[in-house]
Amino acid sequence: MIKLPPKLKYIPLEYLFRTGVFFRNLWYNYFSKGYRFPIKIISVGNLSVGGTGKTPMAEWLIRFAQKKNIQTAYLSRGYGRKTKGFLLVNPLSHTSNEVGDEALQVASNFDIPVAVCENRVLGTKQLLSIYPDIQLLILDDAFQHRKIYRDLDILMIDPTNSPFHDFVLPRGRLREPVSSLKRAHWVVISKSNLASQNEVKKLLSKISIPKSKAKLISYALKNCFDETEIPLNSISRNPCFAVSGIGNNKLFIQQLFATHLNVIEAKSFKDHYVIKENELKKIVKKCKNFVRNQVFEIPPIIVMTEKDYYRLKNLPYFVPSEIDMYYLKVGFEIENIPSSIDNFFMQFQTSNSDSNNLA
Repeated sequence: MIKLPPKLKYIPLEYLFRTGVFFRNLWYNYFSKGYRFPIKIISVGNLSVGGTGKTPMAEWLIRFAQKKNIQTAYLSRGYGRKTKGFLLVNPLSHTSNEVGDEALQVASNFDIPVAVCENRVLGTKQLLSIYPDIQLLILDDAFQHRKIYRDLDILMIDPTNSPFHDFVLPRGRLREPVSSLKRAHWVVISKSNLASQNEVKKLLSKISIPKSKAKLISYALKNCFDETEIPLNSISRNPCFAVSGIGNNKLFIQQLFATHLNVIEAKSFKDHYVIKENELKKIVKKCKNFVRNQVFEIPPIIVMTEKDYYRLKNLPYFVPSEIDMYYLKVGFEIENIPSSIDNFFMQFQTSNSDSNNLA
């Protein structure tokens, strides 16, 4: 019996998956444009599974909209939550188990309506019934969710995992063929400063629709328990133990080095993973051994991603220890915002000024 290489045995399943995606897209391209709501809707999504920077992009959009006084809301399906149905996120009482880590993070960082619902149409209706003044809704991870018409489709691409070098599920990591990229209105190459600039240049040359590069910038290193900060300009190869459970753990380690931290060891988990009590204790114990044996002049700290912090935040075993724990707060700095995107946001200023004149 001939044994096929692992990748090749998935080819029949890949074509089956591609066929299903083809007919689904055919339906939405020609027969149904999705449910239309009386507000503007932005979708932030990707072609592949795994982390491409959707949450930093959503937060960038919220900040951009707030500067223009646009009444904004955020809707996610709440990936990984143990609850069902529509929930308005309360950052003071909800846990990531109830609402998902992305939604909890966004609700904690912004004073806007944030909700989770696996049925996006129902979720949008519920949000509008509670907050009728919403002007803009940001849909998380919705490039493939076409039941709602969107005015702006943003596609995130991680340059270290180019979709042009990948295959469709289950043979590869793509949710749909790379040809679907043309459906987007704006492509953002995320974390471009952490990737090979030649690869970024090649990637940009293959994209003909409006596109931008987004640098991943470290904003703050915050203590997990008292929110005090270590000034970033004071960091000079300070030793740290990196902990992360995101789509691309390698890039988190790169970001720590770019922030001038010295990663002495790293523990990486799968995306959305909730670190268990015994796993956290082992990490703390290792760092205490480093201190006891005076391996480093400066005592090491534990640094995790912001999402990991929100997954752990309300858990009973997440308490201060002898080793300080911090999370790295990051965000995007976007170069060359296309004029079409500026024009999209300009329409809110026009409608807001019209409303003021009528009043």
